[in-house]
Amino acid sequence: MKRALTALALFGLLPAMAGCAAGPPPVAGPYEYKQNTLERLYEAPYEHVWEASVQAMHNLQFHSVDQRRDPNKGSVEARRADDKLVRVVVEKLGEKKTSVKVRVSDFESEDNRRGAALVHDRILANIK
Repeated sequence: MKRALTALALFGLLPAMAGCAAGPPPVAGPYEYKQNTLERLYEAPYEHVWEASVQAMHNLQFHSVDQRRDPNKGSVEARRADDKLVRVVVEKLGEKKTSVKVRVSDFESEDNRRGAALVHDRILANIK
């Protein structure tokens, strides 16, 4: 009887313990692709995401064309080696919630989608 109660007590704690073992919440949410723009939400302050976005463009060796920024929204435009325009828009949604939209070129293609995903991957790597 004592063993059965101990086993029940341990199994009753497993769901609570499983939540603890999962670690911190993810820094970035899933992608959403609409109208040739790949959007992702980041659980990080606007300032960190902005810096990570600018650094991502440098990491990928894009040539900066234009940067504009205010306290709640900013955009960076650059050109890849193949001369395609890449536009990144960073927008503050809350203290630790920031939206990033990446658009490669004006036309939707699998190559442009992969290019936008690569920019997001670099942004995420720069935040961590």
